[in-house]
Amino acid sequence: MPGLAQRNDQFGNTFSANGFWSKHRDDVSYNQLQKFWSELSLQARQELLRIDKQTLFEQARKNMYCSRCNGLLLEGFLQIVMYGKSLQQEGVFDSARARERERELLYPDACGGGGRGWISQGMASYGRGHGTRETCALHTARLSCDTLVDFWSALGEETRQSLLRMKEEDFIERLMYRFDSKRFCRDCRRNVIREFKELKELKRMRREPRCSSWFCVADTAFQYEVSDDSVQADWRQTFTDTVGTYHHFEWAIGTGEGKSDILEYENVGINGSVQVNGLDLGGLSACYITLRAWKLDGRCTELSVKAHALKGEQCVHCRLVVGDGFVTITRGESIRRFFEHAEEAEEEEDDDSMDKDGNDLDGECSRPQKHAKSPELAREFLLDAATVIFKEQVEKAFREGTARQNAHSIFVCLALKLLEERVHVACKEIITLEKQVS
Repeated sequence: MPGLAQRNDQFGNTFSANGFWSKHRDDVSYNQLQKFWSELSLQARQELLRIDKQTLFEQARKNMYCSRCNGLLLEGFLQIVMYGKSLQQEGVFDSARARERERELLYPDACGGGGRGWISQGMASYGRGHGTRETCALHTARLSCDTLVDFWSALGEETRQSLLRMKEEDFIERLMYRFDSKRFCRDCRRNVIREFKELKELKRMRREPRCSSWFCVADTAFQYEVSDDSVQADWRQTFTDTVGTYHHFEWAIGTGEGKSDILEYENVGINGSVQVNGLDLGGLSACYITLRAWKLDGRCTELSVKAHALKGEQCVHCRLVVGDGFVTITRGESIRRFFEHAEEAEEEEDDDSMDKDGNDLDGECSRPQKHAKSPELAREFLLDAATVIFKEQVEKAFREGTARQNAHSIFVCLALKLLEERVHVACKEIITLEKQVS
């Protein structure tokens, strides 16, 4: 299987050239089997192709040491039977050998044959293990980005969309797991959940922040958009009763709330939107837009919104949509970058669980605690967690789909092995009788 470590050299090749389907046997040759088969009637072939179900299942269980793979085998038994019927008119032995070679190339780390490959007892966590029963490498090895990209490229668009969509309650459950693994304090958990609820509220109100690749504009006091050299602001939806109520508006841009060190306060009359170009904002970590609304009676209402620098990365508002009971994530600039982003977040978690000497950290006191005390950190963690969660969903689809195909293949290989043995015995009896007659 692409992307998993090749371990056949360590555990031995279960399906070797001299294994199940060897063309050379001491008593009956491959050519004799083929001649015997070609001379049989259809009814005689069907009789030879009948296998006791219990015998087949017992043989399969000996070869399918992984409980998950064996479960998929049993689940797909009827489908496998229908496939087996289609083989009755084919060259059974050639089909068997081709099937074996294909299975060996496609699923080298999954269950198969009489050997016991790389196994794991698993751990009760998302993406890293699957229960406490024995599983093969297919269910436990970390998948490479190349493997996931290849898998993704073979999927239809409808399937792709379904893998980037999840029920809200399932997403929250996995998010809670990530809180525990990162040892988030109560306040930081609350901050992340607040940002999640804000996304949900934006969907309900059918409003979207105008975030760019340079700045995240998450505040909702009024609409605004910031790039590396320009700023737009629109407060018409915030102040709808300007005529007869407000005298004028002033706005400014600064490096702190209420400051005007980037753009001095400017009186724009009763205009509800403004834009300025030619600024140099690329080196800032954040900038603030302050609006002063002066009423006719001289009172002033002041609002300030923050633009947080993204340095070319997309923020959570461009990637995550929450609403209608579902959470949906976009793939971003490319699906490869999506998987790489998730892998980087996972590696960061692995680093957090190790001390400076590379030893595992155990216990509540020794494991470092992560924080999300600002809205920016909370949104960053939310996006990282969502990317990992949805990557795990793609991995699950890959593992289950591949395991199902492997179970199907190995079951057919085992069935064909038993069939060949039956035909071999029958052929040997005929040869023996022919020798006695002659």
